[in-house]
Amino acid sequence: MEAIAAPPSSVAAVVPAACAWPAPASVSGLPALRLPFRRHRSVSSRLYSSKSSSGADESLDGSSSCPGIGGTLHPALPPPTRSGRGVPVFVTLPADSVTPSGRMTRRKTMGASFMALAAAGVEGITVECWWGIVEREAPGVYDWGGYMDLVMMARRYGLKVRAIIAFHQVGTGPGDPCWIPLPQWVLKEMDKEPDLAFSDRFGRRNKEYISLGCDVLPVLRGRSPTQAYSDFMRSFRDTFKDFLGVVVTEIQVGLGPAGELTYPFCPTEKLIRASTAAELGEFQCYDKGYGFVMTYLFY
Repeated sequence: MEAIAAPPSSVAAVVPAACAWPAPASVSGLPALRLPFRRHRSVSSRLYSSKSSSGADESLDGSSSCPGIGGTLHPALPPPTRSGRGVPVFVTLPADSVTPSGRMTRRKTMGASFMALAAAGVEGITVECWWGIVEREAPGVYDWGGYMDLVMMARRYGLKVRAIIAFHQVGTGPGDPCWIPLPQWVLKEMDKEPDLAFSDRFGRRNKEYISLGCDVLPVLRGRSPTQAYSDFMRSFRDTFKDFLGVVVTEIQVGLGPAGELTYPFCPTEKLIRASTAAELGEFQCYDKGYGFVMTYLFY
């Protein structure tokens, strides 16, 4: 085995006794090994700095605890780059990023936020596309203007977009700043036929989402809810076809109250009174549509 050489005398001479390696003792008559002196190097963790970092053996105020020790100074780390390694981060935009009238809110603030996200290395944004905003006026009439502005702004700053197609209500009522109901023409159909909404055993209704029991029934002016959802997604595809796979890299579809394929736990009036004391929920599965489906499935 190659012998380990002792440190040069020129180096050993400048090392104070307090910082010098202790002389190793021999064990069982074997000659002691002389460990080499090592210079420690450090890399500064400060970002966006043009100053060099201090040596590893220096204190935070720049003074050295052992004079004469200190490696070569290294420059600060460069700003973070989006190299594609690691886990991509997507930031979800607020629910009211597009107004109920279909316009993008706070355009200048949104642009500054997108610029900051891109500079921080964020991969992209997540935006919910609300049925109650896009198809709010009449069946088959789609207004994607606000969402198109968001997608184009994301492309301008090099951000990707994850789109969530949301067919449910958000918020507790008109007084909620994030209140987005179902399309108005759908709510009118619910007023005509209450069994389009979920119902508990007392007949109290929940209008967060069209009852799952009506999915295949032509209750929306000749179309079933499933057909209405399909037409909505086709409109999204046709509107954003130039961005799909390039800017819009993922699409999620939310089905059911709160975007989950489940039943609600309370009627709408209890959602409006969200500040009241918590209580047990009620099964919201007593509407006629649900009974029709259960009869079809189990009998």
